[in-house]
Amino acid sequence: MFRNYLKVAFRNLFNNKVYSLINIGGLAIGIATALLILLWVGDELSYDRYHTNAHQLYRAIIKQNIAGKEAAYTTTPAPFADFIGSEIPEIENVTRYNLIDRSLITYDDQPYQEQDGAYTDPATLDMFSFHFLEGNPATALTDPKSIILSQSLARKYFGGEQAVGKTVRFDNTDELKVTGVYEDMPENSHLRFAYLLPFNLFLQHHNIGEDNWSDLNYYTYVQLKDKASSQVVSDKVAGLFKKRFQEDSGYDGIFLYLQPLTDIHLYSNFDMDISGNGDIQYIYIFSAIALFMLLIACINFMNLATARSIKRSKEIGLRKTIGAVKSQLIGQFLGEATLFALIAVMLAALLVELVLPWYNDMAQKHISFDLLDGQVIVTLLCITLFTGLTSGLYPALFLSSFQPVKVLKGTFKAGKNGTVLRKGLVVLQFALSIILIIGTLVIDDQLKFISNKKLGYDKDNVIVVPMSGDLYKNTEAFKNSLLQQPGVQYITSASQNLTDVASSTSGADWQGKAADQNLLINQLSVDLDFIATFKIKMAEGRAFSKERGTDSTAFILNEEAVQQMGLTDPVGKAFSLHGVKGTIIGIAQNFNFQSVHQPIAPLVLFVSPIGAAICTSG
Repeated sequence: MFRNYLKVAFRNLFNNKVYSLINIGGLAIGIATALLILLWVGDELSYDRYHTNAHQLYRAIIKQNIAGKEAAYTTTPAPFADFIGSEIPEIENVTRYNLIDRSLITYDDQPYQEQDGAYTDPATLDMFSFHFLEGNPATALTDPKSIILSQSLARKYFGGEQAVGKTVRFDNTDELKVTGVYEDMPENSHLRFAYLLPFNLFLQHHNIGEDNWSDLNYYTYVQLKDKASSQVVSDKVAGLFKKRFQEDSGYDGIFLYLQPLTDIHLYSNFDMDISGNGDIQYIYIFSAIALFMLLIACINFMNLATARSIKRSKEIGLRKTIGAVKSQLIGQFLGEATLFALIAVMLAALLVELVLPWYNDMAQKHISFDLLDGQVIVTLLCITLFTGLTSGLYPALFLSSFQPVKVLKGTFKAGKNGTVLRKGLVVLQFALSIILIIGTLVIDDQLKFISNKKLGYDKDNVIVVPMSGDLYKNTEAFKNSLLQQPGVQYITSASQNLTDVASSTSGADWQGKAADQNLLINQLSVDLDFIATFKIKMAEGRAFSKERGTDSTAFILNEEAVQQMGLTDPVGKAFSLHGVKGTIIGIAQNFNFQSVHQPIAPLVLFVSPIGAAICTSG
């Protein structure tokens, strides 16, 4: 019987070529669109799940409540990692990261500007899945004068030669021995490092203070022991942190919790966060769009199938006359629909293969589509069954309900219920299409808004030059040399890139500060030309000035900082940071120095020129 059904299905397929082409083509395009969207969704959901210990890894998040406003930070104090590691027995490992935006690495007298590096503790290599190609992960970061490289970086420096044992120079300061090479970290990781340095090397050059709980500049990750309750550990960590932080600062309006590693990519919208995170809302939105596309294609199939019902009515009448029962007819039509769906899925897979390079370029991803992969095969089979059953069920029930006597006499007419349902399906199809069109227009408006949003500073004709090595040591000479070039109007320097200020502290003090008041405030050290270079508007007071020698201990706050501090007439009031006492000379209008998804955070600018030189040409 199955063989007979198959023959009938293929006969209908080839005898009605135009109908088959339209129906299968519509299904294929709808399924291909849904497949591309689902590939993106699957890639987003896969972030950080490749680590062997992924279910045991967590990141520390700090929250602060100020005047009813909540701010969350991904960075913690430097002593925090060692403190909780020694106090909580359920913690297996703990590690810190201090990110390196840009650096200078020299090998064989050839300098290379690199980015995406970090200082970290040796426990990192036990906690996360680094697949070593050379070296021993157990000892690779124990020597402060060591460095481990990604496979791409090792090939860049040494070609096909062995990298371990060779020496490179870091920022023209330290001679570092290569102790390991690891496979490039996959794209679906929120941490992607080109190289790693021991945290002890960072400590040799920076006095962070063993008891400094005020500066939040370090990312902390913990690994729990097997069967340890994440909620219990998170509560313990939160209690210890609050007690220790309160002892240091006298402030109790700060809280901490542990965020699962696998939640970081889609559930993070925090200050000082590592860039490149996604959003779970996009997963819901795009999953709904994929479902809508499948439903529209299925509804189109149903309407076309029922529209041809009259042409197949005599076939159905004859089948019922010679003994076919309704269940057999339903099985036949569902089988035909599933066959159509299978052909459509195969064509859709071909379309996906053809457009995937363009799609990856547009989505800025490296998604693969391997038809031999078991998960891909299961997904395609599920889509085939879903599409076949969804699109074929109503036509099967509708066609199998024909009365053979009326059909053979030629007096058969489609019932009102069928007509109402078909009209309803058409309305639903148009409604889904309108929803998708409206959504597209809204997204287009959002993109235009992002493109035209006023950030609060002038970014036109601005060039960012990373400062490292000898350039870092001779900032003033470099600036003076550039100022002699025609077209250069201003030059300034700052400790961090203006678009991603990721350093904060709770160690600020000011005139009129309440005994129980504290504030996590972002900090950016700049030189005297910073405000003028970026044309940042002042709400009150003045900018830094070369004519005033006292500006070396002056501070400029943004409007958000003043509001959260509760200051009135702030200009001229005393302010101190990191032991440096001075006065507030001006209030800058709020400007975006982090992702536009995040609300404006409090910021303090002070004079201490280090880091990236930023030039603008007029």
